[in-house]
Amino acid sequence: MTATELIARAPGWSVPRSLAVEAVVNPFAEDLDRELRLLQRKVAAGATFVQSQMVFDLPRLEAFLARELAAGLARVSRVDALHAFPLGAEAATREVAAEFRVTRGINSRRR
Repeated sequence: MTATELIARAPGWSVPRSLAVEAVVNPFAEDLDRELRLLQRKVAAGATFVQSQMVFDLPRLEAFLARELAAGLARVSRVDALHAFPLGAEAATREVAAEFRVTRGINSRRR
């Protein structure tokens, strides 16, 4: 069973209770386009939140997030929020969060 198949089936196993289904993403994968396609399939299959491994290479993480991912996630109706850990990249994290909010039609600045 692939991770995507597992994500799609997991909610049925918890009936009648709801289940938050996690997906993982590797922002340091050699082929980032492939990794993003996999992430899109996981979200489409029903992942309710996404988590990555610890981040030690901020430039590679920044390239992975490159605001495009935040905007894409904001367009997915089942994605309620974006949670990013800055770990020293506070400015980039603010830009990513602003992109998510703008795409959702929310003021780009936090209150």
